[in-house]
Amino acid sequence: MACEIWRRLAFTPMRYGIVLLVTIVIAGCSGSQSENVELNAARELWRQSNIKNYQFKCHRLQGGSFIWKPERVEVINGEFASIKTLDGMPQYNSYIACREFGTVEAMFDLLQSKHNANAKFDVAYDSQFGFPTEARIGKTLGTDASYIIKISEFTITDPKL
Repeated sequence: MACEIWRRLAFTPMRYGIVLLVTIVIAGCSGSQSENVELNAARELWRQSNIKNYQFKCHRLQGGSFIWKPERVEVINGEFASIKTLDGMPQYNSYIACREFGTVEAMFDLLQSKHNANAKFDVAYDSQFGFPTEARIGKTLGTDASYIIKISEFTITDPKL
């Protein structure tokens, strides 16, 4: 008798729906937790590298087709120092595409805020120093609310030179 009751409960549509819902919620939570673990591990690797003077190429791609000009960002003593387009010409509307990513710490802060807001994002990190090399941020690619930031040509610099 108990086996028959269990069999009926186990295969009811409502029971199936509850199991499916719980599975989806657990999968969603574990993805979010793993993103945060990866973010924190990359940030710790960056902090342990203790790099204070560096420069990198930043390229922002926004929306379906709008592409900002690549920019060179320079950081001295951990603080944003300068930014300029690689071709020396101004950005559209005098907007500096990568200003909000002016330091590696600022990138981590932005990613943490997106994580805290449950925003959709995907990040690749440098295996040696931990800084983000590519971040896809937004609801879906191809919309104006989404953007991609690519970091390349990372160089440790000596401010004394």
